Amino acid sequence: MYKIINFILRYRLTVLITFSILTIFLAYRGVWVPMSYEYAQMLPQSDSESITYQEFKKQFEEDGAIFFIGFKDSAIFRLNHYNEFSKLKDSIRKIEGVKLVLSFQDILLLKKDTISKKFFLKKLFSDSLSQEKIDSLFKVMKSLLFYKDFLFTDSHAYVLLIYISNEFLNSIKRNEILSRIEKYCQLFSDKTGVTLHFSGMPYIRTMITELAKIDIKRFTIWAFLLVMILLLIFFRSIRITVISLIIVLAGVAWTLGLMDILGFKITILSGVLPVIIIIIGIENAVYLIIRYHQEVTCHKNQALALVNVLKRTGLAIFLANLTTAIGFGSFMVAPSVLFREFGLIAFTSILSIFLLTIVLIPVLFSYFPLPLPRHMHHLSFKWRNKFEDFILRVIEERKKIIYLSFSVIGLISVVGIFLIQNRSSMLDDVPQDHRMLKDFVFFEENFSGVLPMEITIDTKKKKGIFSLSTLRRIDSLQSYISSFQGVSRPISVVDVVKYAKQAFYQGDSSMYELPNDYEKGFILSYLPNLNNKKENNTHIIKSFIDSSYQIVRISFRLKNLTTPQIKAIKDSIAGKMKQLFPEEKYTCRITGASVVFEKGTRYLVDNLFYSVVLTIIVITILMFFLFRDYRLILIIMIANIFPLVFTAGFMGYTGIPLKPSTIIIYSIALGIAIDSAIQLLSRFRQHLRSHLYDMKTSLKNALRETSPGMIYSGIVLMSGFFIFVFSFFGGTRILGYLVTVTLLMAILSNLMLLPSLILSYEKYISRKAIEDSMLELEENE
Repeated sequence: MYKIINFILRYRLTVLITFSILTIFLAYRGVWVPMSYEYAQMLPQSDSESITYQEFKKQFEEDGAIFFIGFKDSAIFRLNHYNEFSKLKDSIRKIEGVKLVLSFQDILLLKKDTISKKFFLKKLFSDSLSQEKIDSLFKVMKSLLFYKDFLFTDSHAYVLLIYISNEFLNSIKRNEILSRIEKYCQLFSDKTGVTLHFSGMPYIRTMITELAKIDIKRFTIWAFLLVMILLLIFFRSIRITVISLIIVLAGVAWTLGLMDILGFKITILSGVLPVIIIIIGIENAVYLIIRYHQEVTCHKNQALALVNVLKRTGLAIFLANLTTAIGFGSFMVAPSVLFREFGLIAFTSILSIFLLTIVLIPVLFSYFPLPLPRHMHHLSFKWRNKFEDFILRVIEERKKIIYLSFSVIGLISVVGIFLIQNRSSMLDDVPQDHRMLKDFVFFEENFSGVLPMEITIDTKKKKGIFSLSTLRRIDSLQSYISSFQGVSRPISVVDVVKYAKQAFYQGDSSMYELPNDYEKGFILSYLPNLNNKKENNTHIIKSFIDSSYQIVRISFRLKNLTTPQIKAIKDSIAGKMKQLFPEEKYTCRITGASVVFEKGTRYLVDNLFYSVVLTIIVITILMFFLFRDYRLILIIMIANIFPLVFTAGFMGYTGIPLKPSTIIIYSIALGIAIDSAIQLLSRFRQHLRSHLYDMKTSLKNALRETSPGMIYSGIVLMSGFFIFVFSFFGGTRILGYLVTVTLLMAILSNLMLLPSLILSYEKYISRKAIEDSMLELEENE
């Protein structure tokens, strides 16, 4: 460290220019980092569920590509409302990127041609209709059970389905499409007074992305203003505040620049990194500035003070940043690309802000005169001195009370852990008062939701789906699915065949059923040939079967169910399919965005749990290199795992479920929390040598020196993470609450429990463990 600080100060101008050029370059690159509009993949591509889903999309279509527009209008059959809706639909159809538009006006009537003995498809509603004609056609529409609860309901609810092309679905062009759709919808609402409701995966993803962009911008600004205010309160110096803010802004520039160089996009997760870098950068600065002021108070020699700051705390701060980086970097082993990218960029960014802080603080401070007494007034704050006296007194005289208090809290927390539920839903993080959620409720109430679940059944032979026994099996399965709460009416080729029988009997709705053995042959022979290019308007049939009539698709939608509910439905359906479809004759698969989400969430939670374990293991190994004594390492880890146990118990008692957005706090909090322990133990070790291994005196002196940094940096960290409680998203808000609670408990644990344990077990802690530490004490030059 002496060689490093000597080089930095000797070539300070060169160092400053080099870092300035590098920061400008990375800031320029960071300007071009794009926002991600893709759906976050939580399952690895090699997972069986992911493979099944990809095969389904190749076979049929992207189930998450439908934009839903719903409304209730008992006057839609009135000529003016009908025509305005027709204009809306035609306007949307002309938008680039819109592949298909379906509504009640696009209903296809299956008609029987007795001469050619074929069914042909004819639009029920044509253009330029009179009021009398519309009235008669609406009566016909109500009898078409195939479309009921799919495009319309008996309660005058209607839905407009807009299919978005894949090339537009995962790009910023999607925003342009939805913006134009909303514009046309507003015109329709203004003219008719009908309220339109929006939903579907493209809409939900777009709204979440837009909210995330707003969150990222305002959190970065708030964090900047917050740390500026805290620095002014702590140090009462504009100079110190400006220097610190310049460094953290450089850290943000490095983060964004590295993201662009690595080819990453800004996601909901990585979007919080600028705030985290600001918080951690200020934490580093606070530690260094306090140590600098303590040195200046001792000898008034600026050069010696700057050298001593890095010599005595540089390695400790590096190790503290390393543990924090490990906490974030543990996500690099997660199966999700989203988390792996977040872990990598967080790891590199935290080490970057350490480098910026450790280099620029001494360089920039060396250009200015010594701090004035008022700048160092924080060293003698009465409230802090009283708090330190209280802690030292309790540690020395009331260790039993500390142990009893932490033991009771720990036991209560362990009980709370067993109350944690592992559940989440697709719309968990959507703001409760946002229009998106209110509109989703409309679709839940009228169409049983919009979240897709799909089933494919391979009959293993061409034209196998038209076996009457197969159709009856599918019909039984659909009846079983319809019995679940929160599930829409399933639709498949069975409904097409039922519709065909209804059409064969001149549209009689009582004939909407599967044909018998006698009717089957000639009714199915009327169906159009999917492979005949001259056949038009066969997209309804094509969306439910493949061209060889071998594979059938059953499609239905879910409400905003939790992952355990989705899994229960999936498992029940899978069990029923085993009964209905023998494996030697059929291959059945359950898939869809909701199924992938359920397994992906479960898979990710399991892997993030391993990330927490990995973080604990890596930090424990790091502690071993610092202190070669397993008893001391055990004491350190107990004191720093305790806050995680407390937070887990807190989650159980407050009903906060375990899901990806909550389990990530454990690795993050552990990496940050152990910083205080490293700072304390590094000074403790140095004082031990100075005081001939007098544990009590050394610990008291170490606490006196490090507690200001621990308290002030703790205030910065907790205040910074508390900003997240004002997020639009529930998961981010919970992250803010939980990390704040964990850090508060970590500060108390490292100030009270850790020193108490060291004093109680001092005779068991070997002198060799302290002497062999990597943290070397250097004498003043």
